[in-house]
Amino acid sequence: MRHSSVEKASVVSESQMGYVAGIIDGEGCISVGSRGTRGDFEARVTIANTNQELLEYIQSLVGGKLYSQDTRVGWKRAYHLSWSGYDAIELCRITIPYLFLKRAQAGIILEYPIHPRGTRLSQEEKLRQTLAFIQLRDLNKKGAVEDVQLDQPSAAIAFGIKKGK
Repeated sequence: MRHSSVEKASVVSESQMGYVAGIIDGEGCISVGSRGTRGDFEARVTIANTNQELLEYIQSLVGGKLYSQDTRVGWKRAYHLSWSGYDAIELCRITIPYLFLKRAQAGIILEYPIHPRGTRLSQEEKLRQTLAFIQLRDLNKKGAVEDVQLDQPSAAIAFGIKKGK
């Protein structure tokens, strides 16, 4: 069984989980990004902030990988707390009851087809990943307020996926 960095969240209180979800709602991004050279995608959750202590606290509750980023002269250093793949999906699963602004994005991630690295995806699974990518991209645009509805033929045409292959 694969161990997730989010597993420690089982001891997190309901109020702490609500706090984590609030930070994801306000400072986070739930997305799907490309992985590797085969055109596969993976689920991602990232929280960006200039307060390292805040992100270390969130990391102590639900895991994740903390990175620092150099910024422009005169700007504060930026930090990113990230989850990808299984960890991102698990984080969405445990925070979705508390999410408000990013609930639709988390729902898309929870429907996302996942496979271990190196596994070949079927054409249908590739299409589902592509749909998730398009839906999340559109939801994450500034000013997006409605759920994105996209039918499978549109995505197939956009990405050159032919039926039956």
